[in-house]
This record gives sequence, structure tokens and C-alpha cells, in this order.
Amino acid sequence: MWNNFDGKPYSRDQLAAHITSLDFSNWHRKDGTRGRPKYIVLHNTSDPTIDLWLSWSPQKRSDYIRNVQGYYENDLGWRAGPHFFVPPDQNICAFGFSDPTTCGTHASCFNSDSIGIEMVGEFNEEAFDQGPGALVRDNAIYLAALLHNKLGLQPEPYAYAKQGLHFHIECTADNHDCPGSFVQKPDVVQRIKDKMADLHATPISVTSRPAFARTGAAPFTTFAAPRAPAALSIAPSTRASAIAAGISPTRASAIAAATVSATTFSVTDVQNALTELGLLDPPADGQFGPVSRWALAEAIKPFGLPLPQEEEPISQAIWDAVRQAQPLPLNPFNDFAGKVVTAMQHNGYWINRHPDCFNIVYVEGMDVDGTPNQDLPNHFDSVRMLIRVLGGVPEIVGRWEATTEPSKYWTENPMNPLGAARIAFGQYKAWANGEYHGFPALLQVSDITVYRDKDKIYKRYGPTYTGDFGIHNHQGYDYPRNDEGRSSAGCLVGRLNDGHRDFMRLVQTDKRFMANNGYHFMVTVMPASDVVATA
Repeated sequence: MWNNFDGKPYSRDQLAAHITSLDFSNWHRKDGTRGRPKYIVLHNTSDPTIDLWLSWSPQKRSDYIRNVQGYYENDLGWRAGPHFFVPPDQNICAFGFSDPTTCGTHASCFNSDSIGIEMVGEFNEEAFDQGPGALVRDNAIYLAALLHNKLGLQPEPYAYAKQGLHFHIECTADNHDCPGSFVQKPDVVQRIKDKMADLHATPISVTSRPAFARTGAAPFTTFAAPRAPAALSIAPSTRASAIAAGISPTRASAIAAATVSATTFSVTDVQNALTELGLLDPPADGQFGPVSRWALAEAIKPFGLPLPQEEEPISQAIWDAVRQAQPLPLNPFNDFAGKVVTAMQHNGYWINRHPDCFNIVYVEGMDVDGTPNQDLPNHFDSVRMLIRVLGGVPEIVGRWEATTEPSKYWTENPMNPLGAARIAFGQYKAWANGEYHGFPALLQVSDITVYRDKDKIYKRYGPTYTGDFGIHNHQGYDYPRNDEGRSSAGCLVGRLNDGHRDFMRLVQTDKRFMANNGYHFMVTVMPASDVVATA
């Protein structure tokens, strides 16, 4: 469970006391920099609907709020969620969720600078202006007015990703229609403004101290929120009920999609076989999600077998086909791409062999034409590559000047007292699509291993450290090749902004990302000496 998770119900008076006490001076954006929230974003849950919510007991509603945190963290890989959930309840104005004093995960375009409010209901179908829907509306208006007053914000005028009330549907990167067509922004804006004036005119009665108020919380890295998991076959009401009951819907879907005979084979057996075929990234995790299903479909395509529906088990016939399938060919030539892939093979690194997938590789101390260089400190002396395997032959789809090492500035002025981070050579499945400083990037979402240059000698030495250090793949702000400036404190950085945009555009066409936009990319980092040794 996130250490900043709240989960408590607040009456209006309790909510007012809670928000009044919050200190937003330590607000952390996705990249760890500090600022303040600039606007509020409204969402609706869609699932659960108001009707489903009202069919639950009060205990089951509270259970849902607690359990959906685990769903976000364990099933979707989120480090945070929206900041509040607003129910149709006269006594509970809102449930606290993520720490409001730091950014959450709720809309990929807006996470860094906004407070996210989830309203319970499906407001493309359920009324927002009467009955329990109006109660959700009024609770959300009250909460939004409190936040606007506390932060000194106004719901209008509106400027995209800068100011004014935002709806999730306005995010150009996400495929969401929330908060729903029945939620009309002009009406909501006016109601918030009216309530803000009421709250200014009428002193708030603080009857109790807030149950949750964290200040100076440690920053955490968020990433672009995956779309609602369309790959799950469970009906929406079933998914919400599963969460309320404490059952992982992804696990339930995996069981439905990959139920196997315990006496013959398991889900991990299938995944390991797909890895051997060159289709599915290791390691097997036992969760047969969208990327595993994509890989399975590719494996059985030559046999003319249909992919099972998500609620159907994997049959013995399909398992037999997977075992009979031949690994995709891999026959590297002696060109630059072939030498890099051969070095990967010698190091025991996994290589995806499907023509619609990319292998992300950095070679430190090598120019973009494959020539080794002096690997000088504070230089963009590495090459970033996307390599695909077409008909068994590796080819470089894109190559760009890059750095895998921290700049002089961050080496001499490290963020960590142990020294600037220098990624350990290896292969890591640790990055997801997101934004860094407002630009597309691959953000670290799983552990990697680094060295710390405490002595400021621009080398890897001493003990290693494993964890989430915010080592992202991002752009280099067009710094000259011989000066990294402040572009990298240990991140994997492409020197030119245009080149980085091309890199991101290409990786987003990878079939694994298209199957699941929460996909974790695998990246290989090697020294030039490994490539030269295989020449």
C-alpha cells in the first residue's frame, strides 16, 4: 500500500478542516520538482455506477475505496491515484485517496499540476442534475470550492494544462470521455464560483481535526495513466464488485483468460515458452494480460488456431501448438546492428525477434555510426538505438546521440549525498510511457541498479544500489555534444529534442505498447567494448 494513502471518509466539516490544514508548499510534480497545483480535474468512475454503489452496504463502499488502491498499485502499477473520491452520500462528502499535497495519477496530460477528483457514477447514462447524481454533484462542487479557495485558484478562465477547471476528456493523450456528457462545464464552473463565494462569506465550522494531513511527503514518480483496462473481459459491474470484495480484477481476468490444467501446464509455462520463441519479454509473471495474449496470438497464427476469448481457458491444442512452434529466426550479420545484437547474445540478454517490436539499446562510448569514441565526461558520447529483427536479420530503425552518464553539473552537485547515479550495465524491464518536464518520455517504474560517484571521478566503482531513482529516458534540450549541461543527473538522454520525439513516436508503435499502453519497456545498456569484442 502507498505510504501516502488516505482512504478515510470525510463529512463536509471534516473535509473543510482537512483541506484548511494542508500545506501545498512541498507539492511535487512527476519529475520531482516542486510547485503548486494549478487547476482541478474532474473525473467519473463509470464503474461503479451510482446504482451499484447504492446497492452496497456502507462497509462494502469503504472496502471498495481501500481495495481500489491495491488494484491501482498491484494491477496497473500506479504509484498514486486520484486525490479524492466523491460518493452519493449525505454524510460523506468525499473519501480521501492519494496525498493531496503531491501529484497523483489520474490524467496523463494533467498529473503534474492538478488535483484529481473522481465522482462516483456513469454520467453518460445516470442523471447528474437530480436524485443521487445531484448529490454527487453537490459534494464535488463543495470539495472543488474548498480546494480553489485554499489554493487561490479560479475555475475560469480556462487555458489547457495551465489554469481553470479541467475535465479528463480534454486530455489529448488519453482515451476517456469522463466525467460524462451529462456533466456540463458551464454549469459546474458557475456552481463552484457560487460555492466559493458562500464559503468566503460564511466561516467554516471546524468540528474536528483532519484525520490525514501529510506535509513534505517524499516525491514519487508517476507515469501516464493507462486507459481503463479494456482488455479485461469482466463486465464493469463485476469488476467493481470484485474490487469491493478485495479480489484483483486483473487476476480474475487472467484466471478466466488462461485457466489451465494443473496436471499439464501452467500460465508461467505458457509465458516461458513465448519468451523462448522471441515474443514475450521475460520474466514470466503468471499474469496473462494483454501483452501475453498478443504474443500467444502471434505464436499460434501459423497453426490457424483462433485466440481463445478472454473468458475461455487455454486449450491443450493451443499449448501443444506453442510447444511445437519454432523460435523466430535470429541471424545477425556483421554490420553495426548485427554486432550489437551479437554482443547482447554474448551477455545473455533477451532479444525480441518480432518485426513489429523494438529492442531499445544504449551503447556507451560509441558514435552513431558504430565507431568507438573516448567516452569523455560531460559529453553525449553514447548512441541510443531502436533495433528490430526482420526475417531474422537485425536492423537499426533509429539511432541518436545520447548519454547514459550524469553531466558535470550533476556530478559536482549531486542530488544524493552518496553521489550522482550511474546506471549499471545490463538489461532492465523498468520503463513506461509518460511525460518528463511536459514532454513525452519513458519513465522509470521498476527497480534498476546504479553506482554512486561519491568521489566525483566520473566512473563506476564501489557498491551498487537497487531501486527507483527516477532514471528516465528523456530529451536533452539540444545541448551541444560536448556539454550535457543539466540534461542528465543519471538519466538516459537523447541529445536532440527532435530526435527524442522521433524515438518516442516509434516506441509507441511497438505492438506490445499498442496491446497495453501501460507496458513496461525493456532497455539494454552496454559499453562499447562489448560490441567491439564481438566484431
